[in-house]
Amino acid sequence: MNTELFIQKGKSLVFSGYKIKPGDIHKCILKLSDLSDALYSFSICIVKNERPRKKLIIDVELAEGFNPEKYSADSYLYELIAQLKSMSTSFREYIRNVPVDSFPELYFHRFRNIYFTDTLYRIKNKYIL
Repeated sequence: MNTELFIQKGKSLVFSGYKIKPGDIHKCILKLSDLSDALYSFSICIVKNERPRKKLIIDVELAEGFNPEKYSADSYLYELIAQLKSMSTSFREYIRNVPVDSFPELYFHRFRNIYFTDTLYRIKNKYIL
């Protein structure tokens, strides 16, 4: 899969004709049940699949001492999608039209067990006031 790098901090993600602000994703992640204390950092990337369609991937690095097996990525993904739909009409349209093979994905990782390389946006929770 190819990763596209086309965003700077403060800009919007543009994929499949829709826009979403990384800050909106961050706000929604912090609102997820039991996740605000566990969040250390997260990254967003957009990958092209074979069709070629673009897929939104969100990787969450948990803070030290938090176990990723405790978190069900599917339940948090659907909660995140619901939050984003209420916050962004563009995301609401995107998720309504997205094919199954391009549905967003959410992954949880142990503290310092992931190295974010080809990410479009990354934020460390400890730097947020």
